Amino acid sequence: MAGQTDGPPKRKPWFFDGATGREFTAPNTGDEMKAAIDRIGFEAEHFPDWVIDDGPYGGLAITLSLIDRDWSKPTVLLAKTEHGEARIVAEADPSGFVRISVDWQGGPVLTAFLDRPYEQYELWPPHAEGDCEAPGHVGKRLSWVGFDAAAWPVLKPLANPYGGLTLREKDQEIVHLPDAAAPDR
Repeated sequence: MAGQTDGPPKRKPWFFDGATGREFTAPNTGDEMKAAIDRIGFEAEHFPDWVIDDGPYGGLAITLSLIDRDWSKPTVLLAKTEHGEARIVAEADPSGFVRISVDWQGGPVLTAFLDRPYEQYELWPPHAEGDCEAPGHVGKRLSWVGFDAAAWPVLKPLANPYGGLTLREKDQEIVHLPDAAAPDR
């Protein structure tokens, strides 16, 4: 699997339970991690049609298929595009984060660590300090994923001119708000 030697962020993970309003941190994130992993599989199974939102590959279709989903094991997905296939594994990491590993065409390319400090999920690169805004986010309904390619340099060729990469469910529209720091669009 991708990046098995890549360690988790330096801060503890947080998981917010929307039903109870409780927050969990390591070492008490087990059930919340399992629920997030299971939900990733559920969303892929029921909403398999995705696209890259913008950038040089904007509009590229991605079809997800569920390979394995079991409450006690990692969730494994296959993401197919006209350019090739990626294998995505979401699994519990001993740190309390969910480890997401991506292999492209059979080789490891990306590792991210997921937690949920409030409604949205956050993604962190390996060994991140974790003392700033997360460089990756996943919507609370898991219908979009956004990356700052500076944190995952392998994504730079896919990123838009502002360094971002957004993937979304095909029928989920993303509203882009102007960034005060970005040049005029």
